[in-house]
Formats: sequence, C-alpha cells, structure tokens
Amino acid sequence: MSLDHRQVAEEIAAARHSIDTTLMMLRGKMNELKTNLENTVNELESTGALSSAAGLGSVQEAGFQIDRLVHRLEIQRQHLEQALAHIRIVQTTR
Repeated sequence: MSLDHRQVAEEIAAARHSIDTTLMMLRGKMNELKTNLENTVNELESTGALSSAAGLGSVQEAGFQIDRLVHRLEIQRQHLEQALAHIRIVQTTR
C-alpha cells in the first residue's frame, strides 16, 4: 500500500469515526429532548397556566443543538462521499 493509499485510508477512517461520534451525540441529544418534552408535558398537565417556561426553554435549546448536529452530520457525509468518489475515479483511471 503506497503512502497515498494509506493516507486516503486513514482519512476515510477518521471521517467514519467523526460521523460515528456525531451520531452518538445526536442520539444523546434526541434522548435528552425526549426527556425534556416528557417533563414539560407533565408540568403543563399538572400545573397548567402556572407552569414555568424553563422547561420550554430547555426543549428549544435541545432542538437547536440537534439542528446543529444534523447540519454537521450532513457536511461530514458530503466529505465522505467526495472522498469515495475520488477513490472511484482513481480506480477507473488505472
């Protein structure tokens, strides 16, 4: 395996690891959002109009974080697809 092939393999492995890490973070934030939503719904049902808005703020913040992670995941996926397309081009030119 030449140095170029090794570098490409290392970059793909790093990209895959980055995607896996983002997916784990996304799952965690989605679980956090689920818990926040359940707690907020329970508070609204039990106290009605007297409930605090703190729960809604945490739901909103979790939503923003999920949105950022989804955007990051999309960029990571695009980079991985570009690397794989480059590999296919190199393989077909041989």
